[in-house]
Amino acid sequence: FDSSGAVQIGRDLASALERAPSLDDAERSLLRAAVDYFLIIEDAQHDLTAEHGFDDDRRVVQAVLRAIGDA
Repeated sequence: FDSSGAVQIGRDLASALERAPSLDDAERSLLRAAVDYFLIIEDAQHDLTAEHGFDDDRRVVQAVLRAIGDA
């Protein structure tokens, strides 16, 4: 699996979480959903066994970051 991709997703989420107090309830809910999705190993593409297992996680996180104005 691509650990560097996972690390970057984690960094992106950590950065977004730093500004969570300034987000409204809907934005915080979206961010929480992105974090939850990232933590699920067996999601749309199994993170550890699929060739590009973190691609779906990256797409979810990028969409949420755009939605909350953090991308």
